[in-house]
Amino acid sequence: EQEIIGYGDYTINLSRGKKSEWFMVGLAIQKNYISIYVNAVEDGQYVAEKYRSKLGKVKVGKSSISFKRLDDLDMDTLKKVVSIARGQSNIPS
Repeated sequence: EQEIIGYGDYTINLSRGKKSEWFMVGLAIQKNYISIYVNAVEDGQYVAEKYRSKLGKVKVGKSSISFKRLDDLDMDTLKKVVSIARGQSNIPS
């Protein structure tokens, strides 16, 4: 079972007119790594993907950044990515 600490919120539009509430930024401790979820878009692209090359030695998904140690992550770029998310109130689905 995965537990995520989330910050902020936005509404996801699901199929058949249903909606779901989710978080803007989340943190999860996995068995072998740490994941940060950033549900924000800049210039039509998810920010985790947009800043992938500057985030360090990490694995990046559409809105997830996973790493084994904090030293693997470029903290200045992470601060920028989280700052973008903080400034957004709704993410397109």
